[in-house]
Amino acid sequence: MVTPPASHLARYLEQSLALINAAPQKAVLAACDALHSTFVAGKSVYACGNGGSAANASHFCEDLAKLMWDEPSGRRLRVNALTESTPFMTALANDDGYERIFEIQLAMNAHPGDTLLCISGSGNSANVLRAASWARDNGLHTIALTGFNGGALCELAGTHVHVPSDNMGLLECVHMILLDFISKELRFRAYGTAHAAR
Repeated sequence: MVTPPASHLARYLEQSLALINAAPQKAVLAACDALHSTFVAGKSVYACGNGGSAANASHFCEDLAKLMWDEPSGRRLRVNALTESTPFMTALANDDGYERIFEIQLAMNAHPGDTLLCISGSGNSANVLRAASWARDNGLHTIALTGFNGGALCELAGTHVHVPSDNMGLLECVHMILLDFISKELRFRAYGTAHAAR
């Protein structure tokens, strides 16, 4: 007997809510702390990931840039998604290897005191690990969002937000929900503007 589609939806929503409720709140707030410190210090934020995590990295940077640019105080946050320039990334991948596409961009642009956000469901993506290792060795703070068992990335990150799931689709969705909260919380901390303002 085929299970009715409504039961599939109910199960999906139940699993999603369970993952959201299992999110590590202290680690999420620690990520907010780190990003706020980056803002106060006048430093930059970089983000990277692959596949759905690349989309999340780009989305987060778009949200964060939009939320943090239009205050009369003139205080801004520089935000850079390392996932955005397809021509440049493919050139780097072709000439230097796909595993170096984020590391090289950091080496060209990042400075000590900046923050790197790494998103990897497995925590074992080679190009994300290379970026996190470079960041650690060059004075950046690294925030990692992972799933599964956290992989090697959890050992490279100063702040580790681990969502306990091996369902990549749900994992990416929960990561984006947490990133949406982080961007709005950062605006609130920076400008005192309520979450509902954007």
